[in-house]
Amino acid sequence: MSQLHRPSLDEIPVLAATIAATLADNPLFVFLFPDDEHRESDLTTYHAWLLSSFLNSGHTSTIAVTERDEGVIAWSLGQPTHAHAMKVLRPTFHDPDVVKRSRLLAADDRLGFPADPYLFLPFVTVSQRHQGQGFGSTLTSALLDKADQLRLPVATTTPVPDAVVFLERFEFKVVKESPPAAFGPHRWTLLRPAPAASARHQRWPH
Repeated sequence: MSQLHRPSLDEIPVLAATIAATLADNPLFVFLFPDDEHRESDLTTYHAWLLSSFLNSGHTSTIAVTERDEGVIAWSLGQPTHAHAMKVLRPTFHDPDVVKRSRLLAADDRLGFPADPYLFLPFVTVSQRHQGQGFGSTLTSALLDKADQLRLPVATTTPVPDAVVFLERFEFKVVKESPPAAFGPHRWTLLRPAPAASARHQRWPH
């Protein structure tokens, strides 16, 4: 299985384009970026900024990728990513209501998150040609190793039923279900509790 590493800024454009292509049909991003014609380019811009921000923000957030960039994972400390992004990101999207939708979504998602410090998992993506080969599991296990080291719970949301099934394999539990509404698609909030003691010993990339 591929080893994980922390990417350089030079890798960000390719990673952002890979993520955009993978998530273009995700209901969450269809909601945030409803313009079919420009969604993938807007998503590339959005994730290029997001990943660059993670690389520059020190210990509070990070990303890791597998060799040859088959997959990418990102996490932040207690901050829903789309909310954080829209506070400081000022790109020009084709739809000016993107910021409004992201704020509504973030406000609703926060209702299912812990009050105490936690790791927020915004996404795990694997390039389409490498899906089904175990890269998603490798990336998720690395995040959980970090969570165990910090003794923190992990929170996330997803609009994809298959992702719920995947995350439940890693001890995540559904704590909130949000039906379709004006502020977002049908989605699930999941939480993995903080461990009583660290049982993982995988190496986290620096």
